[in-house]
This record gives sequence, C-alpha cells and structure tokens, in this order.
Amino acid sequence: MDNLKRDFTTVYVCNNCKATTPPPTHCGKAMELDDNLLFTCWKGQHAPCCGRESQIKYENCCENPKLEIQLSQMLS
Repeated sequence: MDNLKRDFTTVYVCNNCKATTPPPTHCGKAMELDDNLLFTCWKGQHAPCCGRESQIKYENCCENPKLEIQLSQMLS
C-alpha cells in the first residue's frame, strides 16, 4: 500500500473549464475538499498543528467550478 501512495497523487479537475488543481497539504498529507469548496485538513477541522491554517478556501478557476478528484500517476 505504501508503494501505491508514493506512485500516485491526487488532483482536482474542473468539469467546466478543465483547470487542474493539486490539493494543498496539511500535516504531511493532501487536504480534503468539501462541498463548500473549502480544503480541510485530512484530520478534520482543528487548530493548526503543522503551522498552516487547517482550512483553505479554493480559489475559483471559473464562475461555477465543478471539481472532481482524479488520481494521476507520478513520474519518477
């Protein structure tokens, strides 16, 4: 399983404008995007524990972003 995590990463792709956005990281892992387009620490909403805000607003790529998560293979 660890090899799979090293070989793949996630990105969010907008179904409207096709913009690709990698999620920010928090506590060493990718943050999760909620329905309100707010990236939240994978541990949940809590006080910053790694020196970063635990919630980050997604900067809209278009007027009506419709983001879908995708796995992409990392090149090594």
